[in-house]
Amino acid sequence: MSCEELLREGRIRRHATSGEDIAAGLTIAQARLGDAGIDGLSADGRFIFACDAARSAAEAVMAAEG
Repeated sequence: MSCEELLREGRIRRHATSGEDIAAGLTIAQARLGDAGIDGLSADGRFIFACDAARSAAEAVMAAEG
């Protein structure tokens, strides 16, 4: 489903953001991805960090789209 379809259905709304906010989201995503590679971390812990990295990256992309 495209962003335009989600907007039309009212499932998302436009939001103004700054380049700094987008960069911060990507920085968080990169940090969480690094956390997922910590030696000795359980498989569940790795998964949680990897999912959080993906969510943060997706939020940054959505913010960049407005």
